[in-house]
Amino acid sequence: MIPDPVALILRKDMDRRLRGGHPWVFSNELAPLPADLEPGALVRVEDHRGRRIGMGYWSRGSLIAVRLLDREGEVPETVEWFRARLMKAVARRSHLGRSTCRLVYAESDDLPGLIVDRYGEAADAVLVAQCLSQGMELRRELIAEALHQLLGPRAIIFDGASSFRELEGLPRQREWWTRTPEGWRREDADAQGIRGLQSVEVDGLHMELDFSAVQKGGLFLDQVENWTRAAALARGGAVLDLCCYHGGWGLQALRAGAVHADFLDRSESALERVTRNLTLNGLSHHPGERMCVPVLDGMKALLRQPRRYRLVVADPPAFVKSRKHFAVGRQGYIDLNRQAMALVEDGGFLVSCSCSHHMGVDAFREVLRLAASRAGCRLRILSQLGQGQDHPQLPQVLETGYLKGFVVQVEHHGSSSPTHDEVSHD
Repeated sequence: MIPDPVALILRKDMDRRLRGGHPWVFSNELAPLPADLEPGALVRVEDHRGRRIGMGYWSRGSLIAVRLLDREGEVPETVEWFRARLMKAVARRSHLGRSTCRLVYAESDDLPGLIVDRYGEAADAVLVAQCLSQGMELRRELIAEALHQLLGPRAIIFDGASSFRELEGLPRQREWWTRTPEGWRREDADAQGIRGLQSVEVDGLHMELDFSAVQKGGLFLDQVENWTRAAALARGGAVLDLCCYHGGWGLQALRAGAVHADFLDRSESALERVTRNLTLNGLSHHPGERMCVPVLDGMKALLRQPRRYRLVVADPPAFVKSRKHFAVGRQGYIDLNRQAMALVEDGGFLVSCSCSHHMGVDAFREVLRLAASRAGCRLRILSQLGQGQDHPQLPQVLETGYLKGFVVQVEHHGSSSPTHDEVSHD
């Protein structure tokens, strides 16, 4: 018998955003709370007149006090409830025709605090789940059982490496779960060795993953569609893949007709995976280097060489971790893009991306303008990029959109010199 959830009361006029479809209740929007409320507890949220808003999980100590999961009166405490939500999430991605993709994108799939990625097909698939709230963390067995019944994967990794878990007071650990007749076996995901290897196909590209040593769960799935969109720009020329990780941008460019590819990343294991992926895709005969070095240092070294690139891709990790770090992160993006533009051949192309939520599209466009002024070149924006269709955005939840990028053409000749005004407004 599931106990009746504790009621949390909103302060007056704090229900408008929630009734508009946003699922987050902030701690300062609530009236005084019961002293004995357990972290992750199921709660019922009501407005100041006692009218029900919905049910969700309570997070003690977090700015986001409640994430609403259900507004219709169903109780999110059973395997059946999770399986029904997961089934809808899987159905939403059926048009992609891709087994390796993000299956659950938190708020966008009415499962705030939960992310699930699938790598591979059917019984050979590995699922990577991130529980980013205290409530989801407490219900890992329900989630695992629902995923097992619906998809039957060979393993589920509960990946606790995300820094977002720190905001919820959750440990950063990674567990490898497999289903046995006796129940769930839990092991250290960072010690799986050969069991953690997986080869997957993504948009015609074969990628080998090692789940015992990965970033972001496996691949940067939000960029998969953009890899393919940008690939043809390098046809007949050279491509430079900065912060390459497993090499998706450069590998797709080679498949589309690039004749040379250089990969740069500060992780030796990532570059080893690039080498393996070149072989898997029959691309190892192409000339190019794999450079293990911090990105700015690597670009400075490349600028001392004569080679310039038809396509340079700058897809770094987030530089702006919070609002208070905006100025420093913004300058980092300017420095990165200035050097990247200098490495593009005249008339060539730059793909520049930011996954920093606090760096908006307009602010990032301004970053590129300032970087071009510093580099003494002119830009023409050809298209704007965003996260893939397996990372859908809700218009009423702006936080579901974070990835932005631009495809620009770079001209070095005939550029006007930067004005004092352009340089002084950094």
